[in-house]
Amino acid sequence: MARLPLLMAAALLIGGTACSSHGPPFLADAPTTTATATTPAPASSAPSTTPGDVALVITDLRLINSEESDSALRVLVESGAPELAVKVTGVPNPNKVILVCPTNAIQPRTPVPGSACVTPASGETVKVPHGTAYKGVEIVQVGVSGAGAAGNATAISEITIGYPPASRSVQFRLPPLAQGESGSRPSFRMTPVGPGTYQATATFSAAIGSQGEAELSVVAGSATQNTARGPGPSVSGALKPPVEATLRLRNSGSVALTAVTLDAQFP
Repeated sequence: MARLPLLMAAALLIGGTACSSHGPPFLADAPTTTATATTPAPASSAPSTTPGDVALVITDLRLINSEESDSALRVLVESGAPELAVKVTGVPNPNKVILVCPTNAIQPRTPVPGSACVTPASGETVKVPHGTAYKGVEIVQVGVSGAGAAGNATAISEITIGYPPASRSVQFRLPPLAQGESGSRPSFRMTPVGPGTYQATATFSAAIGSQGEAELSVVAGSATQNTARGPGPSVSGALKPPVEATLRLRNSGSVALTAVTLDAQFP
């Protein structure tokens, strides 16, 4: 008779994880379309944080030369810290074109004194002014990194931003996302994880005459827990028990997406 409660508990657990092939159940706040399992998120080289700090980690980002257009990455975070610690891995060596600057707005670019920007080496942690003067970080390519068309863009393997958060809300403004296999799939996570809900909404512009489409997913370990696709995809839900998960965005349509933004809340 003692086995009966165990069998009932197992049945409840299986029912709770029906939206995922692995990992904890994702308790969605709103109906979404479920995707199949994906490959695990890459291991992070994020710097260790002091107690109370978080590391915001961005991977698989493709910067594009912003000399003639605004193709920068901008990240706004809520923190009263006077500085943010930023590390960019994957910049050219020597780096003369990838700038890390403070910023005050998602749209449009806001001029800052040239002395406030730095050109870090790959893997170098730099301090960016924040607090009362600035609201976040801009990472931008200004110029070409090499010969030919390939020098007009740079594949950044990882960006980490360390800070003590006033909240875990983050606003992202992303470089254009190309369609098809050539497009990057930028991913975002925050560590250490806390209790709460993952919430994210993506917006963008597309070519005239085309609606455009993006796919936004929540990935935990090797499983896609929740995904939404469309002209303004949104996901919301919690992982029980709390585990570190990744928000992943890709261009799932047939035209390039520009002015891409992502409003996210991490647990």
